[in-house]
Amino acid sequence: MKHSFFNLLKKTLYWLCLLHLYLRLEHFVGWKRSVISLCFHSTPESVTSEAISILERGTSRKSFENQIEILSKWLQPIDDQQLLNWFRRTTSLKKDGLLVTFDDGYKNNQTVATPILQSKGVPGLIFIPTGFISCRKRFWWSRLSDAMRAMEPNQWKSLGDKQLPSDILKVVADEDLANWSSRKKARRRIALWLNQNGTSNSVIQAIESVTTPQHDPNMALLNWDDIKTLSSSGVIHFGSHTHTHPSLTQLTTLEIGSELQAGSESFKEHLGSLPLSLAYPGGHVDQRVENQAADAGFLLAFTTQQGIIRQSMNRLQLPRLYLGFSKPYEIYFSLVLINLAKYAPARFEATILRLARS
Repeated sequence: MKHSFFNLLKKTLYWLCLLHLYLRLEHFVGWKRSVISLCFHSTPESVTSEAISILERGTSRKSFENQIEILSKWLQPIDDQQLLNWFRRTTSLKKDGLLVTFDDGYKNNQTVATPILQSKGVPGLIFIPTGFISCRKRFWWSRLSDAMRAMEPNQWKSLGDKQLPSDILKVVADEDLANWSSRKKARRRIALWLNQNGTSNSVIQAIESVTTPQHDPNMALLNWDDIKTLSSSGVIHFGSHTHTHPSLTQLTTLEIGSELQAGSESFKEHLGSLPLSLAYPGGHVDQRVENQAADAGFLLAFTTQQGIIRQSMNRLQLPRLYLGFSKPYEIYFSLVLINLAKYAPARFEATILRLARS
């Protein structure tokens, strides 16, 4: 009931043009400028019913196109260099800024998202994990999903005989994979364990060993030729997502430095310059990681913390937003609330942004 009422409110405000009216008034009388940095991953043509995780679902063409269509109308599209210039106060924004970012470097960022960005004159910033690009490897979460999608119940139960951590064996005992809900729940519980305990290749290999994984084409990555082609277009820019995409907070200080340096060196080898920006894998950052990012020469670094970018912010812990909406009235409602958040006291920002994403 509460959700239905909230949805009706969004539609009513949209159809009465009150959301449009607020945005027009704010454009002329607003006195604060901020930047909205959107965070995307995979951008498939459409969302498959067999998507087994949020990352696999991604943001469909329709949803992405609607977001870019509306947001680019009301916001000023910028790239990371323009964001840095704004921080340095060497340039100003006529409207709130819009920075469109993608993590991981999926192939459909080129085939689906890029033509939409080009048609609207909107820059895109793709953060690439250089080691995966060079070796053509698949991320552990993609491998886990591929295996869980193909898993037969009898194959699943055979994992009980493997030398696996007790928490993983408990998932095997609890779930039967008899339906898609059980399959997704099992996958989610294993992924949560891997996130908390550090990615264990032996666990993934054990799961893969009892079935024949079905590779999801939406999880395929760009290659260096793709990246060079996109880079030369002038529309798509690239930043670092480290070399092997580890959770940096789980590494030693020396390992963090080596990981960032390896990513930057590979970036320079293939693209001829060092990356200006970094996206922390999983958004995981602490003071050690931030210090190493600064030492590695990054001038901007992004988390997955939900928030808007203010000019006074720490440039090495910048928030981003994930909207996920496709309907115009939802996008407009979110944009108005995001805009209002910049005028609210900091302690209310998180609450307003939660409403914007609900």
